[in-house]
Order: sequence, then structure tokens, then C-alpha cells
Amino acid sequence: MAIKTGTGGSISIGTVLAVPNGTQAQYEADTYTTVGNSQSISEFGDERALVQFAALSDGRMQKARGTADAGDCTIVYAHTTGDSGQNALRAAFAAASQATDEFNFRVQFNDQITTSPTKYYFRARVSTLRVQEITNDGVILVRAVLAINTTTLEVAAV
Repeated sequence: MAIKTGTGGSISIGTVLAVPNGTQAQYEADTYTTVGNSQSISEFGDERALVQFAALSDGRMQKARGTADAGDCTIVYAHTTGDSGQNALRAAFAAASQATDEFNFRVQFNDQITTSPTKYYFRARVSTLRVQEITNDGVILVRAVLAINTTTLEVAAV
């Protein structure tokens, strides 16, 4: 199998549509808007806390898996006036109600075999929205951080 690059991939924001069981069908029932001119999407996915215990009787560290955390996903994109995906991120960041500020997201690769590429779905809150350094010879970049609150559902390419 050949290696893949991120070229042609994308990240899209959905709505606050509930996905109570986190199934593919529930995520795909939502409508997504691609965040235009995305430059990078950072790591995401579950990592478990390490729980440690040392008994006095044997002096041996025992380890167990603890709480799962899908982390925070950072998106960097070129500021583009009028881009509907970027506007949706701004609106999601501005959402003030804890009941309506968790959005569905879709990360999509450019690796389809015949009909559909690899996709990842998750729910997150937009916790950061910052304009990066502005220079004469640089593109104006924005950094958005998505605080992920669910498992990441992988749907394999078809």
C-alpha cells in the first residue's frame, strides 16, 4: 500500500445536531461546511491517562489505563473574507450557551479507492480563535483550537 500525503484533505464544521450514539449514520445526517484554505490539522484521537499505584508490600509500580481524552485539534488556515467554513468557525467560537456550543466536525483524506475517502468524525467546542503574526511577506493565518469531547469515529475509505 502506498503512503499518503495530506494534500487534497479537508476539515469541515457541521451543526450542533445531536449524535447520541456517535454512529456514522448520525454524523452523516448533518450538513458540513469545509473550512477553506486550511493549511494544517494537528493530531487528534484518544489517549488514555496512566493511573499508577505502588503497593508497600512489593514496591512494584502497577499501571492501569484511566480516562480517555481525544485531545485538542488545532487548525491553521489562511484568513479568507467570505469563506463560509471560516464564518461557521467564528460563529461556533462566539456561541455562548454550553447547550449549543458543541459542533460536529469531519476530517476527510484524499484517499478514496472507488467511492469514498477516509473520514473522521467528532464533536468539539471551538476554544481558541487567534490571528497569527501579520507580516509584509506572509499570509495572514488564523489558528483555531477544537476541544474534542467525544471519541473520534474513523470511517475507512471505500
